[in-house]
Amino acid sequence: MDGDKRKTNWIYLIGVVLIVFLGVEDILLILQNRKLKSALTPPPLVLVKPGEKVGAFRVQMLDGRFDQLTYVDTVEKYLLFVLSTKCPHCHRTLQQWNEIENNSNNHRCRIIGVSSSDFDQTVKYSDSTNLRFELVTIADTAFYRKYKVYAYPETILIDSKGVVESAWGGELSEKDVGDIEGRIGGGKRF
Repeated sequence: MDGDKRKTNWIYLIGVVLIVFLGVEDILLILQNRKLKSALTPPPLVLVKPGEKVGAFRVQMLDGRFDQLTYVDTVEKYLLFVLSTKCPHCHRTLQQWNEIENNSNNHRCRIIGVSSSDFDQTVKYSDSTNLRFELVTIADTAFYRKYKVYAYPETILIDSKGVVESAWGGELSEKDVGDIEGRIGGGKRF
C-alpha cells in the first residue's frame, strides 16, 4: 500500500511538472509568435507628402535617348505613375491609369508613367500592354530617395514648381480616380 501511495505521488508530481513545463512553453511560443509577427509586418507606407518640393530627375525615353524631367514647363501639373514591370498591383492599376489618361481632355497636366525596371524590360512591357500614357525609365537612382518611393504602385501629382500636391500609394480605388481627375482637369502626353 505504501508503494502504491509513492507511485501515485510520483505520477501526480510528474503530471504537475509536465503541466508547468507545457505552460511555460506556451508562454514562450506566444512571445516568439508576437516577435515574428512584428518582424513580418511591413512598415507603414511612407509617401511623399503634399507641400514637399521634389527635384528634377533623369529618365530614359523608350526610344533610347536620355532626358531630364523638370518642373519648369508652362504646364500646370505633372501626374506620375510610378511602377515596376514585375509588380502585379501595378498591372492591376493600369486600367485606372489608362482611364485617367482617357478622361483627360485638355493640356493642363502631363501624364507620365515612370518605370523602375530596366530599359529592356520597360520596352517589352510597353509593347505587351495597352498603355494610353507615355512611359519612361528611371535613369537617376536618387529618384527613389527624393520621391520616397519604397513600394509600387504610386501615383504622384506635382505642380509646375515641383511641389507635391498629393500622392496615392497602392492600387487606386474609383474614389481615388475621381479625386485625381478632379485635381488635374485634363492631361497632355510627355
